Formats: sequence, C-alpha cells, structure tokens
Amino acid sequence: MRIAQSPRPFSLGLAALAFALGAAGCDNPDCQSTCNKLYAESECDLRSAGQTREDLLRTCSQECESALDKSGEIRPTFKPDEDTPNDESVSLESDKEAALWMDCIAETDCALLDEGYCAPVW
Repeated sequence: MRIAQSPRPFSLGLAALAFALGAAGCDNPDCQSTCNKLYAESECDLRSAGQTREDLLRTCSQECESALDKSGEIRPTFKPDEDTPNDESVSLESDKEAALWMDCIAETDCALLDEGYCAPVW
C-alpha cells in the first residue's frame, strides 16, 4: 500500500519563492525614486541654470515615463555609466534604456552625477 504524500511542502516552497522574488523587486528604482535622488533637497539636490526644482522633477519624470512606454533595445551609443560632456545631448529612447539609466542613477554617487555620469541629467 502506498501512502500519498502531501503537496503542502511543495506549495509552501513556491509561496516562499514568490514572496522572496516579490520582496526583491521592492528595491528596484522607478522614475519617481530616480528623479527624487537627482533633484530632491534631501538627496543630490542637483541644479540646472534657469530651472526650478519642480521643473527638473517634472521633466525628469516625463522623460523617464515616456521612455518606459516605448519597448525597445539599448542603442550601442547609449552608455550612461560613462562621463558625458555637457555639450552632448542624451535622451532615453526605450524602456530598456530607462531601466539601465535608473540603475545607474541608483548606484552612482551624487558628485559623479553632477559631473556628467548617468546622462541624461536635466
């Protein structure tokens, strides 16, 4: 006679895995946290001549959200982890570029962001 095993340990294992994966996703940067890191007084507090903090936050959020709405690959010329000269214009063209950019901002010190790393910074 065979005794049926309870599927309970397997179900608990799946539930634990799903919880762990969900909890890990909580640390991922989003447009709001990224733009706040750049421009909030309590964070990097970066400034741009002639623009208010609110203008910078709005532009940042709009550009980021717009890029997330566009499915696409990362262009070979898009390299946010490299220093970008002030006279060079960089834009976010796809969801993958926006994700890479947000990770770059999250992992980079404010002083380096102010020097041109993780472009675009408005």
